[in-house]
Amino acid sequence: MKNLLIATLFFVFALGSATVNAQSAKTIQLEQTEGAFTIQSLTLAEGDYVFEISNNGVDHEVGFVLAPKGQTDPEHHLKNAYVQAPVKDGSSAKSQTVSLAKGEYVYFCPDIAQSLAVVCAGTGVSGLFSGLDTLSIKETDRIAALKQELAKVQASFVRLPDR
Repeated sequence: MKNLLIATLFFVFALGSATVNAQSAKTIQLEQTEGAFTIQSLTLAEGDYVFEISNNGVDHEVGFVLAPKGQTDPEHHLKNAYVQAPVKDGSSAKSQTVSLAKGEYVYFCPDIAQSLAVVCAGTGVSGLFSGLDTLSIKETDRIAALKQELAKVQASFVRLPDR
């Protein structure tokens, strides 16, 4: 009986502590428009945050990635910062509570086009992609890099004329 009481008290304390953390987290609202977030950088104190991402006029679902500055590979992403579902045009979604330590972080919307192009090439399926204008103006020209890498497996990535 004593063990059951201790386990119950531990569970109640853990549940209450999680509720307090979720309630004490500050919500940061960010809006994704075609090509970029409307707020390019944030200065935040150490603490708990929830990120609410809105899609305003982007014709495809968007996401949210938060990572330490200079470490944007997927293994360094703060997984709790991912929105809980892709965000459709005209809607918003929230992340889980994220505890940020002192440091610098970057955030961005993940580009799925590159992954899809590689999957198409690997499976021998032709793909037609649109809305890729910003890929050539990222930290590196991702269109050029994609063309270069796909050429290694005898696949091509060709820009079609605007309609």
